[in-house]
Amino acid sequence: MSLAPIAPFHPNPVSNGQVVIEFMQPTNQMLSISLSNQLGQIVMQRTGLKASLNKRITIRLPECKKGVHFLRVQSTEINCTYKLIIN
Repeated sequence: MSLAPIAPFHPNPVSNGQVVIEFMQPTNQMLSISLSNQLGQIVMQRTGLKASLNKRITIRLPECKKGVHFLRVQSTEINCTYKLIIN
């Protein structure tokens, strides 16, 4: 079974300090989500997350500075990176 986000995430740009990642189907796989800045430095990392019954994960980003970042979602079956703008 392959996991594919319905939309990579929303909202983009982020102005409310959180981002929602939605998947087409629930999964019991452990997910790792990281956010890096333009220099490649990881500024936020969450591991052990699951998109189970509601098929979504909400990540809070209050500590992240404004600018362009890269959101990476990984599991045993997916490895996706998306450009994210924080206002």
